[in-house]
Amino acid sequence: MTARRRISGQVWVLWLLVTAPGKAAPMNELSRVLSFSTAGTTKLVDRMTGLGLLERRTHASDRRVTLAALTPAGAETAVRISRLVASALRKRVVEQIGDEAFETLVRTIGAITPEHAKKWRAPENC
Repeated sequence: MTARRRISGQVWVLWLLVTAPGKAAPMNELSRVLSFSTAGTTKLVDRMTGLGLLERRTHASDRRVTLAALTPAGAETAVRISRLVASALRKRVVEQIGDEAFETLVRTIGAITPEHAKKWRAPENC
């Protein structure tokens, strides 16, 4: 796995967990969302645990399920990354098209419903 993909995987895990109930999710859900194998997800979570960003927990009602959970340092890192992304978007998009055009873009994207998305989804055989 390349460093770029590893970093992307870490960012996706942080983003998923910062928005998850209890800031935790089952390992198999991470595998599914990331399209990683179980072994790949385990390695990624091992690295992130070693960095102090995550911890493993046992699910409260099903002891067979292992959760990956954000630590306070992981939550702080997710917030820092969000701010960096927002800053980059402002510089690369908003400053290029202007505040008014960006506000129009946001309103337009916000108007897209799940029904719109289904209508324009690519066929499965593409």
